[in-house]
Amino acid sequence: MVLTDRIKEIIAILMDPESGALRDPATLYGELEDMGYTHEEINRALDMLDFDSSPEDHTSDSLNRARNRILGELEKSLLSIPAQGYLLSMLRMGYISETQLSVILDNASLEYSPPLSLFEIKEIASRYIPDLPEYDPSHSTRRSGPLH
Repeated sequence: MVLTDRIKEIIAILMDPESGALRDPATLYGELEDMGYTHEEINRALDMLDFDSSPEDHTSDSLNRARNRILGELEKSLLSIPAQGYLLSMLRMGYISETQLSVILDNASLEYSPPLSLFEIKEIASRYIPDLPEYDPSHSTRRSGPLH
């Protein structure tokens, strides 16, 4: 999918960290229309950012890809171990999309010095996904005993 400059502009407006709190999508949609963007351009930008997704919207195919996601070396160096676990858990449970994970990581690299704490990564994630559940690493699916 080729990104036009206009769609990139919309994404930049949507992801602007200076805007503060998450704005109402209907109001934001109207503002973008008033700025001269078409319905198609706005919808493509919103689809790319996957703002309106919920865990029920994900197909089993997309969930399988998310369950198999690992962080690259650069991503790992950016985050503390608890922050890594948090993001991967939110992705595996379907609370964030792959695109949202990328946006969160991009903002993390611009706003904080590595390694980011769990608190810092939660703060960034909450800007884009306001209803994220609490994360309790003690309820991990990892076994506490030996593997054999």
